[in-house]
Amino acid sequence: MFDVTKLFGDIKLTSIEESIITYILNNIDSCMGEGIRGIAKKTYTSSSTIMRLSKKLGYNGFVELVYSLKLKVSTQDNSEIINAIENKQIFSTNYDNAIDDFIDCIDKGNILVSAEGFSELVSKYIYMKLLVIGKKSVLSTFIDFDILFDNHVETIDSVMLISKSGEGNHCVKTCILAKERNLKIISFTGNPQSTLAKNSDITFLIPDCEKLDNDNFYPNPFFGYCIETFEIIIHKYFLKYNIKHKSFPKA
Repeated sequence: MFDVTKLFGDIKLTSIEESIITYILNNIDSCMGEGIRGIAKKTYTSSSTIMRLSKKLGYNGFVELVYSLKLKVSTQDNSEIINAIENKQIFSTNYDNAIDDFIDCIDKGNILVSAEGFSELVSKYIYMKLLVIGKKSVLSTFIDFDILFDNHVETIDSVMLISKSGEGNHCVKTCILAKERNLKIISFTGNPQSTLAKNSDITFLIPDCEKLDNDNFYPNPFFGYCIETFEIIIHKYFLKYNIKHKSFPKA
């Protein structure tokens, strides 16, 4: 949920002031036509209250407030950014429809996300992203997969595993157990010949320029590329299901 107070640093807003800003944000393209009196009427306040709010936030008046808010929350067309990432060819898949099938898994939800080592950072990011977009997911690190599965037996449909080598004990064990339970397995790995890659239904192969660097001592974009790949897929998921930017919640 978006907190409108974050737009103005340390300035404390009253609940009435938050409701005014929220209304303007949700009607940013029409509020200039409504004018200060129209907005005051819609928010059950007064023109003087809106003027005082404008001054409090450092603006000369209502018009300057509206234009500033429009600039603060304007959303950039991210198609160029996504295209630039895709053009880097930061990943490949094990079959042509892998992305579409993964999008179907995301739509269905009920995904267990697991990793170990530095890949845990990626798994936590993906887990949190799935929660934010409203998809049920479970995060597993070193907890026994059997215990997690037994506790979530009704709510796990697929398992997503991240492993640079594709041979980490935890990920391999989880992969084999998930396969025994006929769960769909999605993997992000840098090793196409690994146990993880060979036993996954959907495999995303991410470039790993330091295959023998188990301690991750040297610079390696593998983990960043994993997140970029996942964000590309989320972008395609939003396009497929025509998901738009959310409006701001009422204060």
